[in-house]
Amino acid sequence: DGDLRSSLSANSPPNSQAVSHVASYVSHASQHPSGAGSSCGRRRPHSAQPAPVGDTHRRELLREQQQVMQERTMRRLRQRQAEKAGKAEREFEDRIKDIDTQEATLVSGVGMFLGVRAADIKRKQATLHRAWEANIFNEITKQIEEEVQRRSETGEMGERWRTAKDQYIDAVGRKEGGLFRDIIIE
Repeated sequence: DGDLRSSLSANSPPNSQAVSHVASYVSHASQHPSGAGSSCGRRRPHSAQPAPVGDTHRRELLREQQQVMQERTMRRLRQRQAEKAGKAEREFEDRIKDIDTQEATLVSGVGMFLGVRAADIKRKQATLHRAWEANIFNEITKQIEEEVQRRSETGEMGERWRTAKDQYIDAVGRKEGGLFRDIIIE
């Protein structure tokens, strides 16, 4: 019995509940030599049984071992948490560097793209204007010049303008308030 108790406390397994359970079984077996099938009646629960004098020392040792294991577990947990936080911080820093790099290249690329696009728009406008001038404006101007030249040569233009001028002077004389935007309404 004593050898088993000392081996249990010396070789404390990591599972403290198993140690406690086995130790209470050994302690119970030592109090009742007839074993688990004892015919002494109903057994009291473990918590209600009086603690033997040797058991308090053993319980204190088990409590100390459990405290040491608890501290070791907490230390490992804090260390893992610190490592995890450090890893997360390094990953965050790496992501920030990647974003800064992408932003620097993207901003310059977008600036260059917008400059090229603006130049392309101006080039297209200039091309469109030249095409409009050559195909539309020059044709209309040519037709106007031909008509003006024809009227000048035939004298039709001078006679028409003289008639329009005479109508205007007559209208100005008839209207008391004057003419609005040189419009003659009869």
